[in-house]
Amino acid sequence: MAVPLLISERGQITLPAMMRKKYSMDSSTPLIAEETPEGILLRKANLIPMKTYSEGEIQEWKKQDKILPRDKKWLK
Repeated sequence: MAVPLLISERGQITLPAMMRKKYSMDSSTPLIAEETPEGILLRKANLIPMKTYSEGEIQEWKKQDKILPRDKKWLK
């Protein structure tokens, strides 16, 4: 299905409600805009939550672990 869309002055587009419903999208759905040879493709983004560890946490784990000398090169 092709639907004409307009870009607002702020660079925003609104997807028609029927498309949002069909693809289970709401205002919190993350999308990826990808350039293709045919134009711009919008698709749902699969986000994976990640935790970033501080240098202090990493150093504490290094102290607690018994690391073999041969494996220390992987911890840089």
